[in-house]
Amino acid sequence: MIITETAIRQWADCNECRSKLPVMIRRLIRETTPALSSIRFPGNDAIDLAGFDGLTKNEAKTVWVPKGTSVWEMGCSQNPLEKANSDFLKRTAETSRQVQENSSFVFVTPRRWNGKGGWLEARRNESSWAGVQAYDAIDLETWLEEAPVTSRWIGELLDIANPGLVTPHEWWQSWATASDPPLSQKLVATRRQNENDDLLSQLRSGKPVVSVKADDRKEAVAFVIATMIEADALELLDRTLVATSCDVKIPASPSHLIIIADVEEGDSPDFGDRRNKTIVRPYAKGRSDVRDAIQISHVPSELFHSELETLGLQHNNAAELALKSGYSIPVLRRRLSDDPEINRPAWARDRASAQRLLPFALAGSWIERENLADNRVLQRFGDIDENAIKSIREDLLILDDAPVARYGDVNVVVSQLDALFALGPFIQPEDLDRFFDVARLLGDRDPALDLPKDQWW
Repeated sequence: MIITETAIRQWADCNECRSKLPVMIRRLIRETTPALSSIRFPGNDAIDLAGFDGLTKNEAKTVWVPKGTSVWEMGCSQNPLEKANSDFLKRTAETSRQVQENSSFVFVTPRRWNGKGGWLEARRNESSWAGVQAYDAIDLETWLEEAPVTSRWIGELLDIANPGLVTPHEWWQSWATASDPPLSQKLVATRRQNENDDLLSQLRSGKPVVSVKADDRKEAVAFVIATMIEADALELLDRTLVATSCDVKIPASPSHLIIIADVEEGDSPDFGDRRNKTIVRPYAKGRSDVRDAIQISHVPSELFHSELETLGLQHNNAAELALKSGYSIPVLRRRLSDDPEINRPAWARDRASAQRLLPFALAGSWIERENLADNRVLQRFGDIDENAIKSIREDLLILDDAPVARYGDVNVVVSQLDALFALGPFIQPEDLDRFFDVARLLGDRDPALDLPKDQWW
């Protein structure tokens, strides 16, 4: 996706350009400056702060960022010459000669500036700054060609973005707001085993492939993004794109890109030259063939409760919802969503799929040992052959938003109540008859039921 000089010039006429231009420049610098040691570019609500519009320290010169200290000024006015002269004279007068001799001055305009070359020559000859540079809309188009993540970000603002590539914040907004209230980054990022540190370490190391397992593939993507946002890891976020389609080709970049592959299992985008990229592969936990993956634990129960209250739920409602969702993020998101495509999982969209899960949902949990009768109970619940139990369980484990989990030889339904509600429309009278036949065999009659009805309390 190319952000053209024309699109940049048209953006300069919008009110938001004044507050977003510093954000775009700092993102460009972070994405394309490997030896950057310090950066400060107030943007958005902070654009009216006193001082330079931007300040950087760079250990090695690049095409766009001078070596050492550089001070940056920018403006969206239709007369870039007038604005550049005003900023240059003001900052020169305010800055000591010693500082000037060890710093470069950079001016940025989103307009086309035909007289830029003459202005640069004059200022370089007459000033005591270590260097003077200026960038206009044509330069910004060229710079953006080297920065695919920032290009996607500005494309989103200009409504000309490639739909198959999204920024982490854009992906999160779409995923989290599918529930009401929207899920918080803290809720998704906080885990019992603190896998966040391992994830951030692997991303910062430039590892070629980072695999992440969660209850479903989307939760794995959400965990990666929420972790980066919660850690304020801007040096990672500004180099990260989420590929949501196999039809996109990931562009090359001089910086190390992080590509999160949010595509169906078995599919893959065209990553191009992988030597300067980290590919994040999200998986459901049941994918036993994936080695060395970061396997995400569940959210601590105390935080699950408290964060639901922070989202606006009453204390009792939060506790009840946490229990019913099995402390699972995908189950919680499903229960909070009004979208039929979200709140009815793939394993409960037709009777054939529902029937495969039903015996396990009725059992809730079971142990696979030769000396136990759990398998025979499951056979009776589902009217299925003994040899089919293991294969069905294996199929269920590898599903996205898998309804069952396995810990050694113990199998559990992630949320029994959630599963039974989802399967409810497909449960037949004969299913209940088989269940109660077994229940009568396994259970003891409650003596209270032999009392007169007026004493059942």
